[in-house]
Amino acid sequence: MQDGKKRMRWIFAALFAAEVLLLLFAAGRCLFGERYTWTYQESEGLPVGAAKIPLPRGSYLITVDYMAAEDLAYCQAVAETSHGRQTGEEVALPPEKNQRTIEFYLNETTAEFSIEPASYLQEVPAVHIFGITVQKTKRMEARDGFLLFCFFLCLDLVLLVKKKRILECFDDEQKQVSLGLALIVILASVPLFTNYLPGQQDLEFHLMRIEGITEGLAAGQFPVRMQQNWLNGYGYPVSVMYGDLLLYFPAFLKLAGFMLQDAYKIYVFFIQIVTVGTSYYAVSRMTGSRKTGLLGAALYTLSLYRILNVYYRCAVGEYTAMAFLPLVFVGLSFLADDEEVRRQKGVCCLIVGYTAILQSHCLSFEMAILFSGVYVLLHIRKIWKHLRLLIGTAAVTILLNLGFLLPFMDYMLHQNMLVSDVAYGKIMQEQGLFVAQLFQGFHYGGEYSQALYTGVGGDMTLTMGLPLVLVLFLFLWEALFYRERIKERYGAADWREQCSFAVIMCLGLLMSCWFFPWETIGKIPVIGSVLTAFQFAWRFLTVGTAAGAFVGGYAIRNLGDILSGEWKRIAAAALGVLILVGSSQMTAKLMAALPAKVMTGTESINTIEAVINGEYLPEAADKGRMTDNQFYPGEGVSLSSVTGNAWHYVTYVENQSGTESQIVVPYLAYKGYVAVDRASGTELMTKEGDWAILAVMLPAGYQGEIELYFKEPFSWRLAEAVSLLTFLVLIGVIVKKRGYKNKL
Repeated sequence: MQDGKKRMRWIFAALFAAEVLLLLFAAGRCLFGERYTWTYQESEGLPVGAAKIPLPRGSYLITVDYMAAEDLAYCQAVAETSHGRQTGEEVALPPEKNQRTIEFYLNETTAEFSIEPASYLQEVPAVHIFGITVQKTKRMEARDGFLLFCFFLCLDLVLLVKKKRILECFDDEQKQVSLGLALIVILASVPLFTNYLPGQQDLEFHLMRIEGITEGLAAGQFPVRMQQNWLNGYGYPVSVMYGDLLLYFPAFLKLAGFMLQDAYKIYVFFIQIVTVGTSYYAVSRMTGSRKTGLLGAALYTLSLYRILNVYYRCAVGEYTAMAFLPLVFVGLSFLADDEEVRRQKGVCCLIVGYTAILQSHCLSFEMAILFSGVYVLLHIRKIWKHLRLLIGTAAVTILLNLGFLLPFMDYMLHQNMLVSDVAYGKIMQEQGLFVAQLFQGFHYGGEYSQALYTGVGGDMTLTMGLPLVLVLFLFLWEALFYRERIKERYGAADWREQCSFAVIMCLGLLMSCWFFPWETIGKIPVIGSVLTAFQFAWRFLTVGTAAGAFVGGYAIRNLGDILSGEWKRIAAAALGVLILVGSSQMTAKLMAALPAKVMTGTESINTIEAVINGEYLPEAADKGRMTDNQFYPGEGVSLSSVTGNAWHYVTYVENQSGTESQIVVPYLAYKGYVAVDRASGTELMTKEGDWAILAVMLPAGYQGEIELYFKEPFSWRLAEAVSLLTFLVLIGVIVKKRGYKNKL
């Protein structure tokens, strides 16, 4: 026995040594590996694709000097490999510029690398290349090293599980349920298993957000507030107005060497796991059954509306918020419980759920608060006994998120933006659903959400899916004919919980339909503007889907007591088949219809059009004025140099006039931009100029270097400190409670 333990220790020691050596080797490749630079120059200019060169495997920055005579000129990096043609991003070559930098990952050594026209623009004749500089970077080596580290970490975890015999603690049901949850994650993630990025609608907007965080962190900004990669460097306050805490995960992956598309796909896979985990936890705890928890996770994760959000709408904020919505519902239920341990779990679920939703999507947070109010009204007697605990939970959540809430409210109240003047009541009325759409079980839809007068045919597949509608009718059948038997079996309190989720589900469906009076509600002062901020009535399918997962779990559980266990298993199996068929059909059709985009970075994205409707733009802003990022001196002002980039400019200026003058800088006039005299540290006065572009005021006779960058106000920093302190206190309380329990 002792010899066996000694042998295992030697095996683990040898494995650890091998891991350390391999990781050191990977780090050495990253730091001291081969550098590769190739430059091509042609004074006459050659058509795109004329120069072909060999390249070894690796990641590259490719600088292209060109001349283009048309606005629709595009090019892409192309390499001939053993797997066929490997292509990079399709990058625009605008006539007003003459140089573009492209990031390219080459998966294997090639004898033929070139820059060619984009696949759908082979007819463009007027693009000529005057120079190509190919510079090898270490991003691929860094990525490979990170993956090697993750592999060893997983291997060590597997060995630890085997050594501690952790799997032996699981019974057969737990193992079966775990396998089922893993299958749900895989089925929900099928479109991710490609070498490109399938997506539509809002994909570029959210990729720009991830890239903005990545560049901001690389520029030394933390947390990232103003993202300078938007609008040709003029900046966009998307991180002020849109919670992005969880997007730091793919941003860190991008910094670690991953392509943007791979970082995004890993994030989506992570959210699939979280969604399955939270929905399983919530439904299983509410119904008291692991298997009904598994069914609830399948109903929710594989619902057609959620799949549409993930792969077609690419609504990152919404599907991330959906991952945490079940925690809010189960937290509210636990909070109203008479058992202290469950109340403590309820507080934790609510704080985590509300925080994650708020930090992902403000509209989903508003929706969560709205339906939390509905739940409280339905359980007012139980909640009233623990009202202080609910208020305390709300206060802690506010303090924990103050670092986001204060800048958000500051901009909403003091920054002139388009979003402040939009009324959505009429729009929501026009974007409601027909009842017929709620019964759809398969994907068939058009490209966008359509107005009512166009009918159903041109709409996206806006439905929860037939399985969720069927479980609602199953529950209504049980409520009409077997209510007393269910109450006798599980108690009146459990029955009230079931009915409350059915009411919330029906209310969510009702509010998503075209006949709900959104236009009338929008006319109510103050309240109307808050309640109609959702823009699309069908967003309430989110709540209907989440509550439907609970209703489905309860309905199937009740069926076993009403009829027999055999009928319960048959119904669950039939429902499972319907879920799998509907979701698989939808993912298959989406994969067939969505364009295959290669997104190494954001070079192929038009950073002006990526703002879509531009809700956070100043009212006077003109996107057509942001085609360059030039400095424009006023009368009597001269510029001798401009260094740095949009994250931090340094320029030397002289005001040779006898009066105050100005210099117009390539920033939009958002609160937070500063112009600082480098020698004295004094901030110069700034103002909003024409088309909401920032102007720096120069006193008469001024000369010196000016630094231009975004600086958070002190109040924002103070709010961030409060949030950090609240987080540390919460961690301390949790550790202390766990330590106390262990002593007992």
